[in-house]
Amino acid sequence: MKPLLKPAKAIALMPNLLKNALVLCWVILLGSEAYGQKKEALIRLDEGVTLLNKGKFNDAYMKFSEGIAIDASIADLHFGKANCAYRLNMFDTAITAVNKAIELKGEESELYDLKGNVYFRARKYTEAIESFSKAITLNPKSKKKIHLLNTYYNRGSCYLLLKEYKNGLKDFDKAIEMNPKFAQAYHNRGVCYIRLNKLNEGCNDMKKASSMGSARSAKYIEDYCES
Repeated sequence: MKPLLKPAKAIALMPNLLKNALVLCWVILLGSEAYGQKKEALIRLDEGVTLLNKGKFNDAYMKFSEGIAIDASIADLHFGKANCAYRLNMFDTAITAVNKAIELKGEESELYDLKGNVYFRARKYTEAIESFSKAITLNPKSKKKIHLLNTYYNRGSCYLLLKEYKNGLKDFDKAIEMNPKFAQAYHNRGVCYIRLNKLNEGCNDMKKASSMGSARSAKYIEDYCES
């Protein structure tokens, strides 16, 4: 059995022991507080997602914002805020929020797909194409993969609006390959063909789209396909 410390030595050691104990208590206290904050932020996230799914975008936006004020390190809060801002036509806010989500979460296809949708709605078609292209490239290695049907269709629509008809054709081909009953993809591909003066192909697509219920295809059929 080891001998007891002499009183003087024991007294000399007490301040360090007390200091270490206080530090440990402080660390535990901070950890407990941080856990509580994260829990509160995750509650706001859950509430925000529920409201978003119900189409209550203003209320959801507020919940995501409250969560961010509590703990700004949770990427899904910024993603949720970006989704709401996009639907509320707050495009600059949406881009800022989705960029923060990318910073925190890394490069994921769903984040760039949302970013492309925001730019598309803001009529920034070149930026939208860049984001949609990034989403397509990232999708195979993303943790959460997305169905790329709308991504190809939306990128094709950007090409169409920028009069890059050949690129548009490729994306509408891909969208139709994924969903052969996608009337609007046939319509838009038909527009590309007509603009490229390929009337036979264009008229075939317009008639196909019309047979699937695309009302806007009738005007093109009347103007270009009826002799």
